[in-house]
Amino acid sequence: EAMRARHARELAAIETFVKTFGRGKGARDRALRAVGAVTDRHLDEMRAFELARADAGDDEDEDDEDAADGTADGDADAAATRLATLDVDATREDESGDAMGEKKMTKAARRRMKREAEERERERRIEAEKAALGPSAETSERETLRRKLQPLGLAVKEIRADGHCLYRAIDDQLTMVRGRGHEGGYTGLRETCARTMREDEDAFRPFAEDGCGEDDDKWNDYVRAVESTATWGGQLELMALSKALERRISVYSATMPTVVMGEEFAPEGELRVAYHRHAFGLGEHYNSVEAAGR
Repeated sequence: EAMRARHARELAAIETFVKTFGRGKGARDRALRAVGAVTDRHLDEMRAFELARADAGDDEDEDDEDAADGTADGDADAAATRLATLDVDATREDESGDAMGEKKMTKAARRRMKREAEERERERRIEAEKAALGPSAETSERETLRRKLQPLGLAVKEIRADGHCLYRAIDDQLTMVRGRGHEGGYTGLRETCARTMREDEDAFRPFAEDGCGEDDDKWNDYVRAVESTATWGGQLELMALSKALERRISVYSATMPTVVMGEEFAPEGELRVAYHRHAFGLGEHYNSVEAAGR
């Protein structure tokens, strides 16, 4: 239990740390590498502990766990330092890889391969972390949200966790309310979202992250990431989608009041999504919402 508690603390620390990476080129890859280093260590420690317990017997279990926890007692405090080093190394690898591969494949092909690799890595990390930690804040959050939606006759519908979850959830909602999804699927919704942000820059740019309000390059990078990468979407992107689709979007969560985007639009054909703060080890997630028992 002590080891699991420490692992949970370290995961919380890494979640906070990776947010400092920003959304620029290579940031997501560095975040995945950083989180991967921590989760791999967690799995190694859990496996080592299980082997030690099997060899030593029940009488030595507590001593082994205390020793394992003591050995890594400084890990949580040193997480930022270790991961900062990972960040620098990953940046160098990104730059080196780009330089070596530039002559061998097109820029579009490199981007596509990178996106696919990121999505595979993210799914692997999520499954490994869930298996290692067992029941967590995720379980509690899901149960709270279930109880919140039940009186409304609603339930969460699972959406793939791959960085495109917000757009996949909106596409699923469009299918529910009008019988067909967006013409371009989740990728088309990303393009629609980015186009709306560019066309009405004054309405969105002041609220974007990473100092986009003062830096044209950062703003352009932000919108490009929305358009063509697996960068997570959030409230700003939901606002843009509500405006572009001319639909009201309600966002349900376990601990916050329901947030409604586009209240100026008719309630008929409303789109509903669920926001999960603790869905997976890597952070936030969006699911679709459907009629209970559907």
